[in-house]
Amino acid sequence: MYVCVCQAITDRQIEKAVKSGAQSFYDLKDQLGVGSCCGSCQDDAEAIIALKLILHQSPIGSILVRRLGPPAIPSPSLPRVAPAGPIR
Repeated sequence: MYVCVCQAITDRQIEKAVKSGAQSFYDLKDQLGVGSCCGSCQDDAEAIIALKLILHQSPIGSILVRRLGPPAIPSPSLPRVAPAGPIR
């Protein structure tokens, strides 16, 4: 899922960055360019970092991931658009 639409950064890229040492939004900004354009993805990127750090660095989080699988990450707070009707 795209987290930063401006830079085309996905949640998987953020997860890989966290696994390789990113611990803050500013680490992500330096490594991936997240939030370097409009900044509207900052809250979602920070939430993903916090979730990944908790799950992968705490003993309880590691046990939960092994037993239950990774949690679903909520979709970013992008505006909801109603589906278009038939083209006439």
